[in-house]
Amino acid sequence: MQRVTALILTVLSLMPVLSFAQESVQDWAKKVIELQEREGQNFEQDLQLVKGFIYLQRRGEALSLLTRLSHSPSKKDSRIAELYETASDQFFLQDTAEIYADLVQFIKEESWLEAKEKTEAGLQKEPKHRLLTLRAIQLALVLNQNDLIVENSKNADSYFSDSIIWKTYSAWINLSKNDTKEAYKTLSSMWISNKKLFENNELLMLGYLQSLELTKHVTDWVALAKIIQKHPEWVAVRVWRLKNKSFSPKDKSKEILQIKELFQDLKKLKSHREKEAKDGSYFYFGIISLEKTKAQFEELVK
Repeated sequence: MQRVTALILTVLSLMPVLSFAQESVQDWAKKVIELQEREGQNFEQDLQLVKGFIYLQRRGEALSLLTRLSHSPSKKDSRIAELYETASDQFFLQDTAEIYADLVQFIKEESWLEAKEKTEAGLQKEPKHRLLTLRAIQLALVLNQNDLIVENSKNADSYFSDSIIWKTYSAWINLSKNDTKEAYKTLSSMWISNKKLFENNELLMLGYLQSLELTKHVTDWVALAKIIQKHPEWVAVRVWRLKNKSFSPKDKSKEILQIKELFQDLKKLKSHREKEAKDGSYFYFGIISLEKTKAQFEELVK
């Protein structure tokens, strides 16, 4: 099943390129040299140069040029975004697509070290691939490996800064470094622009709550509370609020009892997390540890 999935991923990822990959490698190599000499002089020619870079599997150069074009007078041209998606997410090699399918399966199984190994293997074959880069950061956050966070964050910040996933990760990275102002800046911007992003994402909600508390900012608490009330299974959010929010003695006792009941049915709790993880393609899975959350709760109520 994994191999079939990988093959499907590969075919789909190649489709955007096939529309312009009608010439041979030699023809594209020659054309790229010619176009590079005139780079920056003509928008249409620059788009052709991007296509050449992609066809020749020169991802970094394609992304760098697209980043420059995204700040040009033609930045609203839809072809920039289309080529950006292709340059970022296309698997150039069948092996890499299979590696990616396998690492996602390892993430689903919470086999973090195996997933990390696959991610590193994928990035060795195809550096700066967006999905692989984001998975590397996810796993670095899960495993608390700061060196890997720094290494992969540079590429994410340079090429994938508009990614919602990367914005969420970067906020968590800043929170871990006690850079609460930057975390708040990122998360409040996301909250203001699209509150729906928070509706089914406990990681995003918890990060926003922490940044609000630590920076002493205010927000639309009514809208925030409505989202939280829809998710009684968000134990990490509830434990955090239990620690940081003022409750009446009666309400506090009630909250503690309800959280205890949630932890008593771990199978159901994990089922909720599994569904939310699946909806988010498992990009947010594992960063909030259920075991650590339970330990924090037990420490609070002992």
